[in-house]
Amino acid sequence: MIFRATGLMPRDFSLEQHSLAKIIASPDFFSFFVALCAGAAGMLSLSTAKSGALIGVLISVTTIPAAANVGISAAYGDWSSFRGSLGQLAVNLAGILLAGTMTLAIQRQVFERRRRRHVREVERGRAPPREAAEAPATPSHAGSPRRPERG
Repeated sequence: MIFRATGLMPRDFSLEQHSLAKIIASPDFFSFFVALCAGAAGMLSLSTAKSGALIGVLISVTTIPAAANVGISAAYGDWSSFRGSLGQLAVNLAGILLAGTMTLAIQRQVFERRRRRHVREVERGRAPPREAAEAPATPSHAGSPRRPERG
């Protein structure tokens, strides 16, 4: 709206003239597929301690264009594109959430399967026990003098 008021954008600007804006305002299966890929890749990056700029890029690719097009459409009163872009944003967020949740569920199953296999191998004497898994957790104040409790 500021761009229109200051003359930075032409008054006759139309989203119909811009093919990218049309794509953003028309959610389809490929939109959902890209969101699923971004959500899975983002969750894998977060959960495997390999996060970095990749997560921001993947999530931004799926959400920023749709969110920006919502604002542009509203500023120009193109309510059809507004609804389409809002739908695109909803599809993208749903895809990211679904893929992230599915990725975590699969990772949990793989972890549990590996843990059970290791326990069986230890019980059969084929593998040494993992020290970290069998050592009792020590509180963070271990080794420091305790303060006397007050009555």
